[in-house]
Amino acid sequence: MLTPGELAAQLGVDVRDLKRLRDEGRGPAYITLTPRTIRYLSSEVADWLSDDTAD
Repeated sequence: MLTPGELAAQLGVDVRDLKRLRDEGRGPAYITLTPRTIRYLSSEVADWLSDDTAD
């Protein structure tokens, strides 16, 4: 599982960009462990990237 900071670093974007994508329902699937703790599954990120590049 990746933190928003880890994923942002991998994608070369800002953490705020990931939050915006979450808010818009356009980013990779994520898990909310607590109201302030979000994690991304590597497999979900890979699927999202694959779908995003296919468009």
